[in-house]
Amino acid sequence: MTRITLEPASIIQYIPRLLPNEQPPTRSADALAALVHAVNIALDLEFVGIDEDANPRQNESQKSLPEGWNARSPDFTLKYHDSGSQQSLIVKVMKLGNKTQIHGILEQAEKNVSMEIATT
Repeated sequence: MTRITLEPASIIQYIPRLLPNEQPPTRSADALAALVHAVNIALDLEFVGIDEDANPRQNESQKSLPEGWNARSPDFTLKYHDSGSQQSLIVKVMKLGNKTQIHGILEQAEKNVSMEIATT
């Protein structure tokens, strides 16, 4: 897999490669979740899974989202692990009316961040 960088064009071009069958998202919440995933992969975070309770895998690096990753669209949970800091990041993406909210928390440090984006 080609290395992704934090350049916007790199992330946008890379998103389909991180999706099952390289199918681009068709809904705005799916697209935002895929964008969040691409940025975290560009930051070299290990993708753990689509469940809050997922655990990092030993010797297995997964970058692509699994089949069914958007089965609960427009609500998503994405979990990542940073092997350098031993921190786990949980990201929740959820659509509420004409807005999509993105929440992230570093579990061990209990630090969180949230943002809201107007979507259709």
